[in-house]
Amino acid sequence: MNLNVSKFQAPSDVQMGEAFDLSAFIQAKGLAGEQVEVQLFVKPDDDNKAKPTLLKKKNITIKDDAPLELKFQQKSSVAGDLEYIMQVRLKNSRKESNLLDNEIRKTIHILDRKTRILLIASGPMRDYRFVRNMLFRHSSIDLDVWLQTVDPSTVGQVSQESNNLLTKFPETAAELFNYDVIIAFDADWLRVNKDQRAKLQQWVAEHSGGLILVAGEIYTTQIVENKKELEGIHTLYPVVLRRSLGEFQLDDDANQPWPVELTKDGKETSLLRVNESKENTKSVWERLAGIYRCYPTGGAKVGAVVYSYFSNHRAINDQGKPILMASQFYGSGRVFYLGSSEMWRLRYLGEKFYDRFWTKIIRDVAQGRLQRGHQRGILLLERNQYFLGQTVRIRAQLLSQQMDPLNINQVKTEIITPMGKPLFPVRNLLIDKNRPGQYQGDFRANQTGTYRLRVPIPDSNDHLEAKISVVIPALELENSQQNIRLLTDLSRDTGGQYLAFSEIEKELPGLFPSRGEQVLVDERIETLWDRKWVLYFLVIVLAVEWIMRKWLKLA
Repeated sequence: MNLNVSKFQAPSDVQMGEAFDLSAFIQAKGLAGEQVEVQLFVKPDDDNKAKPTLLKKKNITIKDDAPLELKFQQKSSVAGDLEYIMQVRLKNSRKESNLLDNEIRKTIHILDRKTRILLIASGPMRDYRFVRNMLFRHSSIDLDVWLQTVDPSTVGQVSQESNNLLTKFPETAAELFNYDVIIAFDADWLRVNKDQRAKLQQWVAEHSGGLILVAGEIYTTQIVENKKELEGIHTLYPVVLRRSLGEFQLDDDANQPWPVELTKDGKETSLLRVNESKENTKSVWERLAGIYRCYPTGGAKVGAVVYSYFSNHRAINDQGKPILMASQFYGSGRVFYLGSSEMWRLRYLGEKFYDRFWTKIIRDVAQGRLQRGHQRGILLLERNQYFLGQTVRIRAQLLSQQMDPLNINQVKTEIITPMGKPLFPVRNLLIDKNRPGQYQGDFRANQTGTYRLRVPIPDSNDHLEAKISVVIPALELENSQQNIRLLTDLSRDTGGQYLAFSEIEKELPGLFPSRGEQVLVDERIETLWDRKWVLYFLVIVLAVEWIMRKWLKLA
């Protein structure tokens, strides 16, 4: 018998005063019919002596061994890092086989300011309109819009759902650095002068800006055609852009949708988890009919993470399939690339999927700005939750005392395991020669629980800190549906056959023909053990031995 919290889902960043959901999956074995108490606590993350405060508790009855999902809606009025603790226990005195898995923790960063976003679009395309409306309605976002088709002389007659309608790119560094995220839908970068493009690079690399680049059919090609002039913009892309005459002609024949092909990183990352409920996120992407067009690419750049490909086999070039979604660290900032402006098709499955898709991407690229812990550095993590056995990659962007990119061979790193002991051997972060001031390293998560990362800033008493949680993968919870296609292919490739339940009674007997053989023996061979007198003789001998032992008191 055992009771455990197998999974705890929660956002990593939340605006103060904004409602958010905490989801926990309770797994019970051999406890059908038992009463269970679920408690939710909260405490300041940086105060180990603080006593957790009870927020809510629920009493539930275990029906069977199937996982049970519980949701708690919360709203915090206090800014900072808060640690939420989910505990479960049996109401009676029955003992469990393991009490260490009855608790799980999650740290959430509560922000006390709105996220400032600049939305740029070369034209009022459909994806732009949906994203603009969604962001303008969001209570924790301030939205400015630069629609490049708007004539500056008629700006007073144009209505765009935004806090401010711009007619040009921010001119000064102070204006640009005030934004946390910039989203560019097929932007015409030739309308941004050289000095402003340099400030954009600086904003991403040194000021942890978040940039989302959406490729299009009109102005993205300018980056390739004017590569020398727009080299600074091209370096921001996590993919290599390309455009040939044959690929232009291929796009003209885009008359059918092609499914989104998720990579291994795309399936594992929480960035594309558009469904936080019981319904599996992977099935949402599989149910999406697909997209028609995707900008052709020449592969990913070094250090970039590819999340999905465009599955049209006719679009494959010498570098493989076109990349649909990818991201990379650029200095201390993050850049996300989207190769198509057709993500609005997610709305066919549900508006919530589309909104969650964009909200997660924006939160991910903005976390550098929202979580800047020190003016001389920032700790960069791909995500804050890993599965047991996965490799955790760490990046740190560090500056010297003169606020220039730090240039030493390595920096020390302290990693505290869930058992409270330093990780051995010590992992130091080595300099990344391709990115000034950036250091990288990794380690394997071999224990479940919370790892604490600490990177001291050289020539300073300060340090950077972060926490990651390591959980056991619960694949059966993420996808409980039978994979008929996989089972059919597996059985066919191994010389077997897949049967549905309705076919078992009819088809199964025929798959197991009798392999017995009849052998005729002309005489029966009777061994000594098969004769009755042998049995009688052995019984008499044993009886005599027992009587003699009793008579002579040899027992």
